[in-house]
Amino acid sequence: MKLIIKGLLGALLVTNAILFADDAEDEPENNASDTGEGTSKLSEEVYQPRPAASAPTYLAGDWGGHRTALSRKGIDFGVLLVFDDSWNLSGGKHRSHTLGEYEYLLDVSFRLTSDPLLHYTGGTFFTSFESHHWKNPSTTVVGAFVPIDTLEAPGFDELYSLWYKQAFQNNKYWVMAGKSDAYDNFTIIPHASAFINSGYTFQPTILFFPTYPDPAMSIVGFVTIPYNIFLTLGVFDGSLAEGYHTGKHGVIGKFFNNLPKHAFLIGEVDYQWELIKNFSGRLGIAIWKHTAEFTKFNGGTQKGTWGPCITFDQIIYKKDKEEGAFFATYSSSDPSLNAAQRYIAVGATWNGARYGRSDDVVGIGMSRVNFTQDPDAGFTEHYEASFEAFYKLSFAKFGLFEPDFQYIVHPGGKGLENAWVFTLRLQVDL
Repeated sequence: MKLIIKGLLGALLVTNAILFADDAEDEPENNASDTGEGTSKLSEEVYQPRPAASAPTYLAGDWGGHRTALSRKGIDFGVLLVFDDSWNLSGGKHRSHTLGEYEYLLDVSFRLTSDPLLHYTGGTFFTSFESHHWKNPSTTVVGAFVPIDTLEAPGFDELYSLWYKQAFQNNKYWVMAGKSDAYDNFTIIPHASAFINSGYTFQPTILFFPTYPDPAMSIVGFVTIPYNIFLTLGVFDGSLAEGYHTGKHGVIGKFFNNLPKHAFLIGEVDYQWELIKNFSGRLGIAIWKHTAEFTKFNGGTQKGTWGPCITFDQIIYKKDKEEGAFFATYSSSDPSLNAAQRYIAVGATWNGARYGRSDDVVGIGMSRVNFTQDPDAGFTEHYEASFEAFYKLSFAKFGLFEPDFQYIVHPGGKGLENAWVFTLRLQVDL
């Protein structure tokens, strides 16, 4: 069966030749977590830091047993540090200097669960602080439209999230309110979380998605429907579309300030199945709408815009702690006002890639964003594509080391040479 999985990984490269060959002869025609464990988002907790911690122990230890004692009472602290260094080896804007394009993310979180301490069921309070600084390789050296690293963002220090969730009937239904990241509940691809290119995490077609680095005040509800169907609905402060950075402006933002004029609305239906024991799969269909007024490329304006997003993932091999999975996603938007008209990504991951190393993950993936062909948008290429391969090496139960290669075709869609990018990620759960 391992040979089958390896064959499927190789077959993805052949599939790519078909996916991206259509523009090869037609070229002259013419912003934005890492488990790798493959669990469905519907069985996970709502919040996952960027990238999510998977290590069960901590560099700082158990504080003499106090950390475990607090956790048993429903009190959990988290400190996650992620350091990335990327080198543009060729193509793009220009090659990187010796030290590369380095950046970091610090995530400090606190979670209080009501059951053991407050003696009522289903309540969760969560808050987190995040800090990100230093360089952004997509803009400085590569020139890519889709950020090559999930950490990329303008520098910030902010109260990232603060929300309360109340679940009912063993999590079959829940409602949450507060400042949250929309990606924690919508358009998630669990098996894509270990990829470093942000396109596998944040859909470039979704305009002003309230996610990293600008989560927003929101109200989100979740309902379990019979026959393994799940419905999630959310309304977010979408004032980012008006230039108001919700991430940096407290908790409430402009949620109660004429919300109908800048609301981000989203709903997602998920269907889960299990072909045979442990071989589960999921299909998600999301529809989003933004009510703000947008400026078109031709200078006109339009009230509101919307788009669909489809996500799919399937476990294709599972034995003991080894697991192979395949995923895919497709989304689109209005090309008269969004530079990203269509987006597609496919990939595969294999947990337990080496004997005795069940936490290690290997993966390959490819993605393509089709640019709008509106002449006023200024693109000279039809698309930007990326190819990525990584190996996530876990160490000491509290950290990971991840070398990652990417090949970017038509970075930025404006005439730059294809780019080779190498990234090293170090993640430590403190």
